Amino acid sequence: MRNEEARGGAPGRGIYFGWRVVAALFLCTLALFGVSIFSFIILTAPMAAEFGWTTTQSGMLISAMYLVAPLALLAGPMTRRVPPWRLIITGLCIQAIAMVLLGHISSITQLYLLRVFMGFGKIMTASAAPIVVARWFSRRFGTAVALVWAGGSAGGFIMSPLTEALVAAFGWRSAALFIAAIVLLLAAVAALLARGAASPAELGVGLDGDPLGAGHVAGEASPSGEIFPADQRSISPLVAIAMMLAIVGAGMTSLGTQAQQPTFLRGAGLSAELAATILGLTAAGSLIGSASIGVVLDRLPGWCCGLLVSAGIYVGVVALYFVSQSPNPVFAIIGAISMGYGFGAGEVMWITFTKRQFGQRVFPLAYGGFYFALQLGYALGGGITGWSLEHFGSNGFLALLGLLYLPPLVVGLLIRAAHIHPRALRVIEPARAIAAQ
Repeated sequence: MRNEEARGGAPGRGIYFGWRVVAALFLCTLALFGVSIFSFIILTAPMAAEFGWTTTQSGMLISAMYLVAPLALLAGPMTRRVPPWRLIITGLCIQAIAMVLLGHISSITQLYLLRVFMGFGKIMTASAAPIVVARWFSRRFGTAVALVWAGGSAGGFIMSPLTEALVAAFGWRSAALFIAAIVLLLAAVAALLARGAASPAELGVGLDGDPLGAGHVAGEASPSGEIFPADQRSISPLVAIAMMLAIVGAGMTSLGTQAQQPTFLRGAGLSAELAATILGLTAAGSLIGSASIGVVLDRLPGWCCGLLVSAGIYVGVVALYFVSQSPNPVFAIIGAISMGYGFGAGEVMWITFTKRQFGQRVFPLAYGGFYFALQLGYALGGGITGWSLEHFGSNGFLALLGLLYLPPLVVGLLIRAAHIHPRALRVIEPARAIAAQ
């Protein structure tokens, strides 16, 4: 918010205003992810039935929103020129406008263009949200961003069954109008909730609500207590590339699973209503993961967090394999919650690792790179997984998910404390030297 707006809170009194900002951002991510991903996934089924689209086309529709992924690289410079909160609210308004226009589409080309329009809004909101968090938190950044990202998972948990109910009662076109109204309402509440101070300094306190001068601006503490000054930390291209590959793989696995999950479950013999409910349970697992991983990140080494997140993904893949052999709702629920946990916890984990790896000063730029990699994974995930499900069946689809998550698994295990040591990747150096010759 602008500096001239009313100040919120007072130093040393009451709850730190940063947590109020976190609550507002929670509502924003609830609206953003709940509508742009989960509601849209539910809406694609009746749209595909009406217009005769294939599974691959439906998957590509979901991923089309991420074709604007390169714009995420501009997130850092953009937030230096435009107030982050203005970007956040504008992005939500774009989602609402898109839902209104959705009822008037008549071809798949129009819908692709509409999804790209939604992608612009998603980048505005999702790119600016962690940057706002970084302005209020350092020592407790992991916990704060975990709570913010939990809003996206809560959005899926709420919006999946709600969208299914609206479609059943009013049809998909009218349901889209109801969803647009919900987005605008949440955006208005969030804007009012966050109205106040623009930074801790305006309240006479430091980051995390600590007394001024008590915190470290240029450095951050790892879970082991070691300090890595941001100004002295070298940025290894090898580490950056490894992290980007891991994030792309995580994005492809996440979006691909959620985009094809209803089709996969219906193909296994479960009803459309149960499939929508289980998609909501994926969001519930994501909510648990994103809300709880911040505490884990504060207490355990990075590789432990990486192993925990990867375990959630692969347990889910195994459970879904049993569903493909026999339409057992119990295994479907286990798979949905387990994979949801991995998706929710994983995204928060990689955001936190990005900040710790590259430091406070360059976080807006580094986060742009992270978000670009994630959006690239999302852009590729829907179409590729839809193609695998259509041509190779459920087993081929599940095998692809397992392969896509191998890079996040490997890189996650190489993480030590707060950051990846380049020497952990030294095994790759000989190949790198040969390629340079």
